[in-house]
Amino acid sequence: MREIACDFGTESALVGVYTDAKKLNKDLTRRPVVLLLNSGLLPNVGPYRLYVRLARHFSSIGFKSFRFDISGIGDSERRSDSLARDKQQIEDVKAAMDYLQSRFNDQKFVVMGICTGADNAHRAMLADTRIVGAVGIDGYYFKTPRYYVNEVVHRKIPQLFKKRAWKSRLSNISEYVDKIRKKTSIPNFESITIPFRWTVPDRKRTALEYQTFIDRDASNLCIFTGSWPYNYKDQHVDAFPEITFGDNIQILYLEDADHVFPLSQDRQLLTDSISTWLVDRFVASANRS
Repeated sequence: MREIACDFGTESALVGVYTDAKKLNKDLTRRPVVLLLNSGLLPNVGPYRLYVRLARHFSSIGFKSFRFDISGIGDSERRSDSLARDKQQIEDVKAAMDYLQSRFNDQKFVVMGICTGADNAHRAMLADTRIVGAVGIDGYYFKTPRYYVNEVVHRKIPQLFKKRAWKSRLSNISEYVDKIRKKTSIPNFESITIPFRWTVPDRKRTALEYQTFIDRDASNLCIFTGSWPYNYKDQHVDAFPEITFGDNIQILYLEDADHVFPLSQDRQLLTDSISTWLVDRFVASANRS
C-alpha cells in the first residue's frame, strides 16, 4: 500500500492523500476511486481518524481512495475567487477528479461524506457524471408518518413512565418558580443558540435528483445513525413512494451508532458495510454482467 501526499487545484492550494490499492487485481482500472469528503470543518483524517482507517481498508480490498481537504479546511488554503461556498465545494471535488484523472488515469469515482460531506457528495454526483456512486452518512433525511408514530410509541410514551424523566421535569419547574420568586431574569436560550448551517433540501427536488441518478445507473448507499432524525430502516425509501429505486439505493440503519463513530466497534461495522457495498456494486455486479 502506498500513500502519496498531493497538492492540486489552482495554485496547488488544495491538499490530499492518495491511497493506492494493495491488491493489484486485473479489473482494478474499472473500479472507481473513493473520494472522502470533509465532515463539517474536520480535516481529511475524519472524526476519530475514520477516513484514514477507511482508506487503508479500502486499499486492502482493491480500491484506491483520495481523502482531501476542500478549500479553507485543514491543510487546504482558502479560495481567492468570489464563488459562493456551495459552488466552491463542488469545484474542489471536480478539481480533485481532474487531478487524479491526469496523474493516475483514474476515470470513475465514488464520493463519500458524513453530514455536510454527504450533502456535498450528493451535489457532486449530480454535477459530474464521472461519479458513479455516493455514500452518504447521516445525510438527507425526510420524516414520514411512520417516523412520527415511532417517536410517540417508542420515545414519548415510554418517557412518561420513567421516574428519572419526571424528576428532571419537576426539578426544572422548581428552578423556574424559584427564579420567578427571586425576580431574576430567565435566559433567552433562543438568542444564544448557534444555528445549524446545513438544511435539508426540498423533498420533491431531491426526488427528481434521485431519478436522475437512477437514469444514469449511479448508486447510493445511505447510512443513518440513531443520533439522526431517523428511526427505522426504510424511512428514506418510504419518503419517496413515487420512485422505484431497485438496486440503485441501499439503506443501512445503525441505530446504536453515534454520528461521528467514537466507538471502535461502530467504526468497524461501518467500514465492513461500506466495503461490502463497494465490492457488491462495483466488482461482483461487473463480473455478473
